[in-house]
Amino acid sequence: MANKAFAMISTTLPYSRKYRTGSILAKLVYNHLHYSGATNYLGIFQYQDVVLAHEIDITTDALEGALVELETNGLIERDVDIEVIRIIGWFHKANGAANASHANKLITDFCEVGFRDCDVLFKSIAEFTVATLKRSLKWKKDADNLRTELKPLLLTLIKDHGAAFAVPMLEEIKSVSKTLQHEIHSLIPNLLECEQDRVSTGCATGRGDTRLDDTKPKQNLNKTDTDTCSNFTNDSDQLEMERQEVGVEGFRTNGANPKRSTTHASQAAKNSALARGA
Repeated sequence: MANKAFAMISTTLPYSRKYRTGSILAKLVYNHLHYSGATNYLGIFQYQDVVLAHEIDITTDALEGALVELETNGLIERDVDIEVIRIIGWFHKANGAANASHANKLITDFCEVGFRDCDVLFKSIAEFTVATLKRSLKWKKDADNLRTELKPLLLTLIKDHGAAFAVPMLEEIKSVSKTLQHEIHSLIPNLLECEQDRVSTGCATGRGDTRLDDTKPKQNLNKTDTDTCSNFTNDSDQLEMERQEVGVEGFRTNGANPKRSTTHASQAAKNSALARGA
């Protein structure tokens, strides 16, 4: 995955209530998260608190306090165990995809992340999916190309991770129009089954049995999988197969691509370890 060569922060940020209510130090840390050497084009990245504190020239204790404040204010999310930070709303603002080509490069970047099986990552992909599809309504001819590249990644995530990915995806689409919700359900047919099948029994996912309460959906995987797909193509026969059922072999990790290759995102998805949870 390429290092971020530039930073974009919305000029409306100073008017955000979540941002304005923060301390000066919290604002400083939040701004720095956009242009730190650890950041990328996805708004979710791994960091070391010692390094991040050194970049800002503050103590690690001061950094931790500021990060907790940013979490409380709803500006970031963290997975402390693996030191991952996600900037909430990244794709809904200045850093969202500008066109289908840009979106496909971001899909490729998601396939090359160095961490997986992470709830914060699933939330980031859910936000990217909703924000990008919403933007794509204005792209016209490029919209179909985006869906062709995005669909294999989403189907693999829902197949291998079940409710772990379905829950943040369902949460993310609550605020969008019915038309866009229908579009997302057409890309992820099993997502609708998760939404309808709300039970308190266990859910078989790629991460083992996850016990859910009555308020959370259960992934229904009682479908006969087709043979594992070895290639994703854009021809009509392959797309028709995907509409019926898609089985995708566990991803294999690719190395970072400093030049942000224009390789199709669906091909990158096939070669990635994102959904395997290994």
